[in-house]
Formats: sequence, structure tokens, C-alpha cells
Amino acid sequence: MKVKILSIIGISTFAVAMMLNFNINWRTNTLSDLALASIEALAEGETGAEFTEATCCIACWDNHNCSGCDGSTHGYAHRAN
Repeated sequence: MKVKILSIIGISTFAVAMMLNFNINWRTNTLSDLALASIEALAEGETGAEFTEATCCIACWDNHNCSGCDGSTHGYAHRAN
């Protein structure tokens, strides 16, 4: 009986410690400046005039492929006329 009670107390203590550790890490987890810069760079890129000028393709929401004047094939883009 004592072994059963001690094992329940041990498992409960371990579970509480794990939950506290998870909670502390979850609240203090922030993105670095490099990660935020990468996200921003990915978010702006391929729908503007720079993309069209560099590739001769226009970005679109349809699943088309465009063979750009830069020698690459771009998905979700069509050829600019």
C-alpha cells in the first residue's frame, strides 16, 4: 500500500514539474530578429513589380507555371505580355 501511494505521489510530482516547465517555456518563447526578418522577406516578395521585372511573369492564385526570362520555371505565375 505504501509503495502504491509513493508511486502515485512521484508520478504526480513529475507531471506537475513537466507542466510547469512547459508553461514557462511556452510563455518565454519568442522569435529572433533573424527569424522575423526571414518571415517578412518571404511575405513580401513574389507579388510585386520586382518579381515581374526580374522574371517576366506575373504572380497569380491559379496553379500555372511560367517559364521566366531568368531561366527558371515559376509556379503560380503566368507569362506577362
